[in-house]
Order: sequence, then structure tokens, then C-alpha cells
Amino acid sequence: WEDRDFPELLSSTDAGFLGHHLDPASGDPVFRFRVGPNTLSQGVTLTDDGRIEITIRGKLTKPQSFKVAAEGLSDLSTEGGTITEGLWTLNPSERPLSRFSARLAGGLVARPMAGRDEDWGSQPLVTHTEKIGRERMEVPAGYSYENWEPPKDLYGRRQLFEPTGMAVAKDGTLVVATRSAGVWRLRERKWSLFAEGTYEGLGVWIEDGKGDRVVVMQKPELTRLSDTNGDGRADHFETVCDDYGFHGNYHEYAHGPVRDAEGNYYFTLNLSHGGNERTSWRAGGPFMGSMGGYRGWACRVTPAGVFEPYASGLRSPAGLGIDPGGRLWYAENQGEYVGSSKVVPLEQGKFYGHLSGLVSLAGRMKPDSPELKFDRWSGKIRKGAVWLPHGKVANSPGHMAWDTTGGRFGPYQGHMFLGDQTMSNLFRVVPEKVKGLDQGCVVGFARFFASGVMRPVFLADGSLLIGQTGRGWGAWGGQEASLQRIVHDGKTVAAAIHRVHSARNGFRIHFTRSIAPGVREDELARHFKVESWFYTNTSRYGSPEHD
Repeated sequence: WEDRDFPELLSSTDAGFLGHHLDPASGDPVFRFRVGPNTLSQGVTLTDDGRIEITIRGKLTKPQSFKVAAEGLSDLSTEGGTITEGLWTLNPSERPLSRFSARLAGGLVARPMAGRDEDWGSQPLVTHTEKIGRERMEVPAGYSYENWEPPKDLYGRRQLFEPTGMAVAKDGTLVVATRSAGVWRLRERKWSLFAEGTYEGLGVWIEDGKGDRVVVMQKPELTRLSDTNGDGRADHFETVCDDYGFHGNYHEYAHGPVRDAEGNYYFTLNLSHGGNERTSWRAGGPFMGSMGGYRGWACRVTPAGVFEPYASGLRSPAGLGIDPGGRLWYAENQGEYVGSSKVVPLEQGKFYGHLSGLVSLAGRMKPDSPELKFDRWSGKIRKGAVWLPHGKVANSPGHMAWDTTGGRFGPYQGHMFLGDQTMSNLFRVVPEKVKGLDQGCVVGFARFFASGVMRPVFLADGSLLIGQTGRGWGAWGGQEASLQRIVHDGKTVAAAIHRVHSARNGFRIHFTRSIAPGVREDELARHFKVESWFYTNTSRYGSPEHD
């Protein structure tokens, strides 16, 4: 563990990666970076005769040196700069474009070819209603569903398509970020690949009206993707923020982003999953811990690009959203220091329960710092939450979406729709405040999805599209991934509990339809069963139900 706070560690290296763009002629990536006051771009080409050629562009404020490999290169040549003692040095007085060329030892290694050219053309959306999971999806009366087949890759092959980030532009364009298949767009029922090579894109935010400029949350950074020449493909990739720790652990997911009315972006950082206490502080728990760098935090990036730690105590915060009133919410997964999964308003400076992320607090904290003891923080947990009973409602909740369709999706305007990755289900959440504390009711809506529900989004026509993944953790539905759409017929109102509110002497239950005339209160009460229990937050994995 460092004897410096994480911001000190970052500032000790006066350099940064800024992104890349695609060369207009070749389509190859050109990387942008900063070293001290020098901002440069770098292109790399491998020639058929076994040479590597590096092109550097940029105006230098001070001399810039690059270390040249001592072995594996021969026949070195440069256009601009000098090579001395293994350093290629460029000077401010020289040309803004410099080249380095060398022969690779052994030449190029042959790689198998696909045997066909890449096809960046659009593909028609294919839908069907066949059973694809363990069971057919169950939806309320008046609703139907369809399965969306994923697009094929650029060579016409089936691909693993996990739609883990989805957003709809003002013109109706659907933008889909995936874990491993890049970023796709759907326009006029036709798929097209917008960007390839993104690293576990778990969320996307559209900045323009057509989906030509989007911000994607990747594991190592928040990235802005833009189509600047109108060819339908992202050609400019800008690093919006990478001022947090990413150590390559598979569980270091990054969720979001969402943007508030002031233009601030928010995202959440998972803890890592590992057994080495020296590298991942688990705070006495068995699985999840922090390797530093604000893991287990919610973070904010201002419109000026300034990174700010926002809230702490998070564990596996797989859901993040802003409700129609502008309030920020997140969904947490059950585990150590989280007795059961929950949905909670996310507020600046608040602590949400898991100790591991506190190692990133200012003051050069380390795992053995007395300031991080549980008894100092147990009373500081942000009170008030909508709890999701483990094994009954949810085990691994994902992202949330609010019904703002004006009745096109049934009588649930303003309700939060949230799904579970493990249980392959979807439910409604209706929060309320009682004496200043947040609580709420949860009502099941649909179940038996083909995979694990992670990312619902309402489309322009008022239907609900659900992005799903089951890879890694597994999902009840059985499929590794799925994309399914639920549609309301516009007229049927299914009999269901609409919402539950607390009352002075109990609860007031609202239904979607009137109760049949003549039904007495005692007859109705016989159909209800009421139980109560509570959870405790300890270093153990989850909590039993305490009565």
C-alpha cells in the first residue's frame, strides 16, 4: 500500500492518455497522449517487409524523449530527432511531424485470415417469439413479448452479444454498448456497428439528438465516442475520465454513466474479487475488497472534466439512474456489509456500508488504519432504502428505468422498473418517504427472462427493451445473453397491486382495478399474508432474516 493518497499518486506522473482517432485514409488508430506540456499523437504501422514505423505529430514545448528497445530492432532510421544511448529525442525547434522506423527481429509473424472482407453494412433486425430460455416469459395480461436476435459480426458470424448499456436518442436511434461486441446502433430496424474494441461497456449516455456522439463507461475509463465525418462509424475516441484505479480484476466493473441537469457525469466502481489480503483489502469479509483508487465509490466528473469522489461504502453497485425529478439512485448487490440487495438514493458525501473502499479516504489510509474500524462507521451508514428480499425478489439487481411513456406501457407512469441478473425477473419499485427516511414497495412484473436482466430501457414507441447477460455468474434463464422486448396492447389493465403506502395504522394498498362490488374487507384480508424481518450488515456474506 502506498504512503500517498491516490490523487498524489496520480499527480506524481505528469502524463495522461487522451484517446485516439481513426486515420481517415487507413482506418488505423492514432493515439493521443500528454507528457508534461507536450501533447502528441502517435500512429503505428507494420509493413509487409517486417518493419515497424512510428509517426509522432504535435507541437513540442520542451524536448521529448522516447526509449528505444535495446533488443529486437535493427536498421534504425529517423526523420526528425536524434537517437543517442537508446533514446529518440525530439526538439521543439524541429518539424511537427517525426518518424521512427526499424526492422523487427524475425520479421512479421503470419496470422490466419478470415477469408472474407469486413462488412460494415447494416443488418435487418430479426425478431421472433419462440421459447429461448428455460421457460417462456410470463408477463401480465395485456402485455406480450418478442425476442430480438443479435446482429452478426463484421464477417457474418454469430457473436456473443451482451447488451449491458442502452440508451435512446431523441430521433429514436437505439445505442447499445456490450461487454465484448463493441457499440451498435439500431435505426429504422437496422443494426450497424458504431465502434469496435470497447472494454466491457456497461453503460452509455447519448449527448446529441441522433446518437452520433455518445459517452460509454468502460472498465478502465469513461470515453466519448463521436462520428465526426458522418459515415456512421465512430472515428474519435476521447478519454473523459480515467482518474481512478483499475487493476485488471474481472470484478472491477464500472457502471453508468448518468448525467444530471448541470452536465455532471456519475458512475460507480465495483470492488474487486480476490483472496490476497495484501493486494485487495476485504475488511474482514470473504470475497470483495479494494485495491485502492476509489474502488467501492460513486464518482462524479464535472463538465470541465474534473474528477470528484462522490460517495463511499459501495460493494457491487450494478444499477445507477436519475429519476424524472432529478434524484440519483443506485442498486446494490447483497454480500459483505450488505445484508440484502437494496435500492437507495445516492447522495454526496454519504457512506453506504462497505468498509473496503474507505481505504481511499484522504489521510494516507491503509488497511490497518484505526480510522477504518467498523465501530467507527456502523452508525454512519446512510439510513433509508428500498430493500429487495434476497432469494425472494432479487439477488443481483441491475440498472433501473422509469416509466415516462404517459400510459403507453400501462398504468405505471413514474414507476421504477428494475430487474435481477440472477433470478431473471423484472419488478416495479415505488418509493416513498416517511419521516424523512426513504422506503418503498416492490411488486413483481415479469419473470422467466431468457438470461439475467441488467439494462431495461423504454423505447420511443413506449415499449420496454431488456438487455440481459448471464456470462460469468449465470442466470436462472439459462442463456449467456438475450435482448427481449415487452409491449402493452394499449387497452388492457391487468389486475395487480399498483403500489403500497404506509398509513398511520398499517399500509394502504392501491390496485390497478376496482375491487368487485360486495367484497367485504375481511374477505379481502384473507388473501394477504404479512411477514416482517430485518437484515444486519456485517462482514459475513449477506444476512439471515431476523424477526
